[in-house]
Amino acid sequence: MSRARRLLIYSPDSFGLGHFRRCLSIARELSIADPALSVLCLTGSPKPSLFAYPRGFDTVKLPSLTKDADGAYQSLSGNLELARLAALRTSIVDATLRDFEPDLLLVDHAPLGTLGELLPVLERLRGDPSVTTVLGLRDVIDSPERTAAEWAERDLARRVPELFDRVLVYGDPRVWNTIERYGLGAALGERATHTGIVCRCMPKPARPSGFDGPARRGRVLITTGGGADGLPIVEDALHALAGWNGPVRAILGPLADPQVGERLRALARALPDCTLIGSSRAMCREVRDADAVIAMAGYNTAYETLRAGRLFFAVPRHGPRLEQRVRAARLAELGLAVAVDSDPASRRASLAHALSTTRSADLPPAALRPDFRGARRAAAHLHEWLLASPRAAAPLSQAAGGAP
Repeated sequence: MSRARRLLIYSPDSFGLGHFRRCLSIARELSIADPALSVLCLTGSPKPSLFAYPRGFDTVKLPSLTKDADGAYQSLSGNLELARLAALRTSIVDATLRDFEPDLLLVDHAPLGTLGELLPVLERLRGDPSVTTVLGLRDVIDSPERTAAEWAERDLARRVPELFDRVLVYGDPRVWNTIERYGLGAALGERATHTGIVCRCMPKPARPSGFDGPARRGRVLITTGGGADGLPIVEDALHALAGWNGPVRAILGPLADPQVGERLRALARALPDCTLIGSSRAMCREVRDADAVIAMAGYNTAYETLRAGRLFFAVPRHGPRLEQRVRAARLAELGLAVAVDSDPASRRASLAHALSTTRSADLPPAALRPDFRGARRAAAHLHEWLLASPRAAAPLSQAAGGAP
């Protein structure tokens, strides 16, 4: 009798929830394919317990990080210097790997770990054929120029092929061809596969959108995902919706600053029909029930809005990474979103103009319908590689290190 298969995931969340949610979506699909699978997810997300877990899934908490105004990482608590924090994270990853004995290690987004904490572990695994190593990349990493500089600085074009057996790209190449846009073909070769977009929300049954900007009419949802850095966008949206005739629903996010939230509640009360809540455990339904969504252009929020078939006003994070600005511009180019200026100085006016001049009935059809089957495809690939694991196929005594 062989032992049940084991998957270890590294999710590099700092102050957000996006990477963890994407990993969780894939784990849900895997639990359907293999109900006996054990999954542990190493995560720095400050609130991973916000979500329901599939059977066999659990987490190991890494000390949390955040970013300063320049995009540099620091301890979320502010009480640990970065070098000590990195060493602590490496120790936790290494101990988990040794004790859990996974058949496959899936690393999301950050090939070497957020602080480089995975490098010692990955280098040790190079000599261990019993563990398959897989890198998962979101479609838009950053601007092509910044991504090239980052990969060069960390020598990733050499290290990724050496340290990872496979690469999964969580995107639709028609929307954004990650391999071509970043010139990664030579480095990744045939080990890289586009899976389609990983999106847990199911599409809404077709109904015409009632959004009519010139008439100030339609159901509007405002959301910025976790809310750790999106409250200025919520504030601009509430100002831009002054005099709106339809219902407005604003969701601050579970990581939002409570003090800022109180100021936004005062703004919400000035609108004729506005509900403001801290968080929702039914975000897919929230999106489907709206006519239009004003949201940041992060991976999960953007693609959940598009899959629901809702009119999307994309308000990208201005920096320090340009990921959201790149995604918003590309979605607008394809007719999938209305892109709003990300500059805080002009964002409110840009959003107000977009809202007042957009009528869903006048919009041309989008250039394409994105492929949202990424979670299922990614899970199918991972399941195939897990089945081929020599450790999982071995008898229980051998898998546990006993005599054959």
